[in-house]
Order: sequence, then C-alpha cells, then structure tokens
Amino acid sequence: MSSLVGPESDGPHRVDAVAQHLMEQLRLKAGRLPGERQLAVQLGCSRNTIREALARLRDRGLVDVRPRRGAYEATRSGAATRAAPSPEEALLALQLVGPEVAHLVAGRFDDAYVERLEEITSDLSRALLDRDAGAAGRRLVEFYVELARLAGNSYLHQVLVAVATDEALVLSPEPAPEQRAVEAFFTQHVDVLQALRRGDRRRVGRLVERCIHAWASLVHLTPADRGGAT
Repeated sequence: MSSLVGPESDGPHRVDAVAQHLMEQLRLKAGRLPGERQLAVQLGCSRNTIREALARLRDRGLVDVRPRRGAYEATRSGAATRAAPSPEEALLALQLVGPEVAHLVAGRFDDAYVERLEEITSDLSRALLDRDAGAAGRRLVEFYVELARLAGNSYLHQVLVAVATDEALVLSPEPAPEQRAVEAFFTQHVDVLQALRRGDRRRVGRLVERCIHAWASLVHLTPADRGGAT
C-alpha cells in the first residue's frame, strides 16, 4: 500500500479536484496555503499531487509559489472588472499564439522537453477516453502554456496563461463529441508532438493550426473573425 504522502501521484482528474480545493482554501485563509505535507494529509492524497496541483495553478497565474515560504494567491489587477472572454475569443488567441510558440520550440527542441509534453499528452488522452471535454480543454491549453514557457517568450506565455486562467475553453459541448472527431483531433495533436521532436520548424506551425481547428470542430466552436477591424 502506498503512503498517504508518498511519491506516487494521483490521476489528472484528482489533480484538477485538488487544484480547485486549493483555490477555495486560499480564499478562506487570507491568500496563503499550509505546507505540502499538511495539505496532503488534509486532502488524503500524495505530496506529488499537491505539487502538480500547485504547478497548474501557478501556470494559470492563480498562485505564487515561493520556495521555503509557501503558496500565495496571485493578484491580477483589473481581474474583477474585466469582462469574461468568450470561448471564441479564447480559441482565436490559441490559434494566433499556438503556432508561433511551437515554431520557436521546434527550432531548439531538447530531449529534456519530451517528458513533460508527453505527460500532458497522456493526460489529454485519458480525458478524451473518458469523454471529459472540459478536462481535455484544460490539458490542451496546458500543452501550449508549457510550449510558451519552453520558448522563453514571456509575452506569449502571458497570453496563454490568461487563456488557461479564464478557462473559456473548458467546455461540455452538446451534443457530445463523436468518436470520429475525437480520433481526428488526437491524431493531429500527436502529429504536432512528433514534429516538435523532429525539430520540424517548417511544418509544425501548420500542424498546430490543423490541431486547433480539429479541437474547434470537436467542441462545436467557430473561431472569431480574424480579418481585423471593419
């Protein structure tokens, strides 16, 4: 039997639930969380799960994780008054920024990048198998947030963190996605990952565009107009 705070991590849905609980705790505890061990005992999960949940909240710009000091709720100026974005706006942002960060990373891809990107892809696959479009949307955006971090461009990273934070692409479409659409999307996503591993800068941007288009079809979204101001 594994230890309550042992090295093993729970699945992606458990991590999502823990992340949501941590945000609720932050609001109740004046913006600061207890230590990892205490949280693991309170929530009945591993410390690795706590770390993964905090990392996801950090990547979405919701918490600041400070070594030896703990985790604090991040402040976002203007967040209270900003209108909630539509899924179409979030999709357009992903369409515009996703190909660029993939292009940047493909030009200097390192084997050290593979493990994290494959981990997110594995979580994405499980969410699709479970027909959980909301969790799949989180994993898709998380993949491109990670690419932006690896690209080293803080402005592109901030755009994708905002998309992740707003969760406008976390959808439960009706009717549920057809199996054919699920398979088409995941095939396109794997093509993107393989192009990154090959360092194929010439093709990766186009593959990302196709992948995001397949995602839009999966969740019945039509992108916002890309033609500019009228």
